[in-house]
Amino acid sequence: MDTNAATGDERVSLVEETSKALQAALEFEAVLEISLKAIVPRLADLAVLVVPAAHGDVRIEVAHARPSMVGKLRSEVAASLDAIRQACEISVREGRQARWIPAVTDTALRFVTRRDPRLESLIRSFGLRSLMVVSLRASGRTLGGLAVGRAEDGTPFNSNDFAVAQVLARRIALAIESATLEEELQRELDAPAGVTEAIHKWIRVFDLAFWGAAVVDGTDRRIETVNPAFARLHGYGDPASLAGRPFTELLPQDRAGELENWSKEPGGRVYETVHRRRDGDTVPVLVSVTPMEDRDDGSYVVTVQDLSDLKRTEERLHRAQRMEAVGRLAGGVAHEVNNMMTIILGFSDLLARSLDIGSSSQKEVEEIRKAAVRAAKITTQLLAFSRQQVLQPVDLELNLIVQEMVPVLRLMLPANVKVETALSPLETVVRADRSQLEQVLINLAFNARDAMASGGTIRLVTVARRLDEAEGRRLIGIPIPVGRYGLVSVVDTGHGMDETTLAQVFEPFFTTKAVGAGTGLGLSTVYGIMKQSGGYVWAESIPGKGTTFTICLPEVIGRATQRKRQSGEHRDERPGGGTVLILEDEDGVRELAARILAERGYAVMQARNGSEALAGIRDTVPHLDLLLTDVIVPDMGTGELEYQVHALKPDLPILYMSGYPKDDILYRGLIRRDQAFLQKPFTTEDLVNEVGAMIQRA
Repeated sequence: MDTNAATGDERVSLVEETSKALQAALEFEAVLEISLKAIVPRLADLAVLVVPAAHGDVRIEVAHARPSMVGKLRSEVAASLDAIRQACEISVREGRQARWIPAVTDTALRFVTRRDPRLESLIRSFGLRSLMVVSLRASGRTLGGLAVGRAEDGTPFNSNDFAVAQVLARRIALAIESATLEEELQRELDAPAGVTEAIHKWIRVFDLAFWGAAVVDGTDRRIETVNPAFARLHGYGDPASLAGRPFTELLPQDRAGELENWSKEPGGRVYETVHRRRDGDTVPVLVSVTPMEDRDDGSYVVTVQDLSDLKRTEERLHRAQRMEAVGRLAGGVAHEVNNMMTIILGFSDLLARSLDIGSSSQKEVEEIRKAAVRAAKITTQLLAFSRQQVLQPVDLELNLIVQEMVPVLRLMLPANVKVETALSPLETVVRADRSQLEQVLINLAFNARDAMASGGTIRLVTVARRLDEAEGRRLIGIPIPVGRYGLVSVVDTGHGMDETTLAQVFEPFFTTKAVGAGTGLGLSTVYGIMKQSGGYVWAESIPGKGTTFTICLPEVIGRATQRKRQSGEHRDERPGGGTVLILEDEDGVRELAARILAERGYAVMQARNGSEALAGIRDTVPHLDLLLTDVIVPDMGTGELEYQVHALKPDLPILYMSGYPKDDILYRGLIRRDQAFLQKPFTTEDLVNEVGAMIQRA
């Protein structure tokens, strides 16, 4: 199952389809069934719904992508119910309504389960690799909980998936509340004591309800009585003040006609609309209309639920999907820029090697090369922002990462923001995915920029420290494993944050920016990346005196660092030997690669598309040693090209290249993880070393 392959449009479609189905579901059983079918397998491999039932019982409903696992899942959840309830109660007391664990590592497991062996056993027994837990809340109450996980598919839940889970949880909670209310109402109306007595009993029962309820006359649509929640929702202090008023007073003028539809559906109807409050503001609501058929005047019981929180969450989801669309566009732009940067880097390398070029011209060429390298790094960050990447952890020296990020940040930040560093005198090595770590630093720098509207200073500070459980509780609120950690702090001179803001700063969709000015995903993405990387992040701030965000990762002792080839640590360039066929539709890139390899002693053939390449292979068998090809071939798919090439020459090695990053190529299934790959833009050394190594191995 390829759960993570869902696009933004597919996620929105999932939410919209489920919302319509839940809105029409008036029975509790139907609500639970619709909810689980929506989640599995379109969003996750498994889902668990825990909802309190009558007389203190608890209802457990589960779904699994493999039907044979449903029974086991239900029984193990039931056996761990006390532990689940305790964990939920602690989360509610702490104000946490949702948890997002991109990667279920040992550290994350201890954090989620609070070292409860029952919960650890439950999660491990199903091999969960990514997890989201969301409270089911409606009308200010917690009605239950929803947990969704991925086990079969190891792709982590991303921030958009978390947004979908939150919207679905709110929709499910509203549907559960409506179904419960409908069932209670029907019991009262069907009671033998008589309709009038049942009505009064029902009103007394719901005087303390959290959702709005009213009885409306069927003849002229005037309000007979309402409960306190209905009055509060519409801005009235005294429920009696609404008695006798036309229901249309609660509607904007353009929606007054919707009352005519009440009588068109004898069994009642549920719909979303907007109501007008006493102060003139509007509030989005879910309205359920049930006809009281035994009354002569055909009155209605009308329940109203406030959808304000749900609509805000849905709007954030749509913004997140728009960000995803921008990310896809950014990927295409970055691919084209990388092709151009390949040409600039390659020809500047060739020009710099010319024997007749003067020293002053050498400096000018070097400046061109440096600018191309910086541009290539910016496109890498553009791609990092646009998608959840497959982690490729390597050993990294923190000081080196920070030093190489400073020029990039200075290009990205406004001129009135200074970037300074304070680097540890000791080399500190951590293990992480380089692009993800760079994305974290950029997100934190942008957050600092936003806190300094009039300008200021951002300081990047590196240090190695020993942390223990007590220090973890003080900084993060949870114990962390004892050991040495590499830390990077991003310190700004901005306006700072108060304690309330600080407590919510990593929550998805929390933002202090104006509506439309931010998604609230930047810091939650930082949090998700650090959790996925086995690290931590925390914030310290004083209002008016700036903020410090610190990330930390376990220090790697006695390991060599992963340095970029641009730093000067290149393999020896040796003259090449053999024949290379270059398949590339971008003329500049193809001609550059051909010239570089020809100067190193290789015989070179060129092809602009798959057909030309196959014709060249037929003509040169058995004298061809390597195919260097772009991943995207104009006239055939990558898999078809490989199949036809190996049908002609089974042992011919293939080196793929692309302006898209390898994790994106892998995600799209264009190549396999074990296949050789050269990232554009590449330097002369990159190309020569990769080609030479592949021919030698063959």
